[in-house]
Amino acid sequence: MKRRTFTSLVTGLSVAAGLMGTTAMAQDDMRIALVVKALGIGFFEAAAEGANEAAAELGNVEIIYTGPTSTTAEGQIEVINSLIAQGVDAIAISANDPDVSCQPSSVPWTVASLSSAGIPAWLRKAA
Repeated sequence: MKRRTFTSLVTGLSVAAGLMGTTAMAQDDMRIALVVKALGIGFFEAAAEGANEAAAELGNVEIIYTGPTSTTAEGQIEVINSLIAQGVDAIAISANDPDVSCQPSSVPWTVASLSSAGIPAWLRKAA
């Protein structure tokens, strides 16, 4: 289970890194946020550990592990708005709202806020 989580997260980090471009990776530090369904869930704790291991191997990546205290879409939106204000380089989101990855245009921050801020996002559909 832990290996699968790590593999999934490395894939997500690779996608984010690819979206950022290799020139940016070579020159600047990158801050990638992991927005989980809620803090304190073992699955996501393991994912964060794997992401930090991958970031350490890359050398110029900082992982920001965050999320709401309860599994609500509203809580995630607050967290994501804060990350946008901080100017993170990429965001991986494990969405609480099942409509996020099916119909992203129905959730304002998935398209409008992240896109206008130039922040690539990787969305994992809510289960």
